[in-house]
Amino acid sequence: MVIGWIGWMAARLRSLPWAISLGLVLGGALGNLTDRIFRAPGVFVGHVVDMVSLFDPYGQVWPIFNLADSALVSGVVLAVLLELTGRQRDGTRLRSRPRAGEPVPSRDAEVPSRDAEVPGRDAEVPSRDAEAPGQDAGTKADTTTETKRQGRA
Repeated sequence: MVIGWIGWMAARLRSLPWAISLGLVLGGALGNLTDRIFRAPGVFVGHVVDMVSLFDPYGQVWPIFNLADSALVSGVVLAVLLELTGRQRDGTRLRSRPRAGEPVPSRDAEVPSRDAEVPGRDAEVPSRDAEAPGQDAGTKADTTTETKRQGRA
């Protein structure tokens, strides 16, 4: 199921760190799945081979693991760090608190309604036929007539 979700998400990723994280998780999952499918004693009951032992040759100090396990753990740790720092899979970054110098919105701040007046929203937009500064009415009429004759009115 995780392999399918990562494959689906891969087409939507726009973040290199997320691509690395999910690639590590996918590689680890496929590595362990391959061992389960093709190793003895049989299909889907095979044993995963662990071959890396740190600090002691018999795993008495630290657990024995394989490369797929370390890729899987590294990818999950990176994904958790990316989530905690607000990095999104689409490449954007969430800001949880304002930057230095920005005002902090209070909880009691008045939220404007949709019908509240917005400065400049209802300002008049000059029409194409409005007189330009320094243009007299005769020039305006000549321009309007010329525009209509050219078929642009």
